[in-house]
Amino acid sequence: MKVRDSGMPDEPMWDRFFDPSSILARLGMTPETSSAVDLGCGYGTFTIPAAKLIGGGRPRL
Repeated sequence: MKVRDSGMPDEPMWDRFFDPSSILARLGMTPETSSAVDLGCGYGTFTIPAAKLIGGGRPRL
């Protein structure tokens, strides 16, 4: 159920606009990055690639 229209393209089209892994690398995110925050905007295009890159929120001992 769509509650309101955000004006964003449909998710399949949106996904073609970005290469999240390349963008995160250019921003300097590496496996050594200790944490990241997703503010919950959009489709989460960068959330899963960022979580995989920095360990998915698993605590590091």
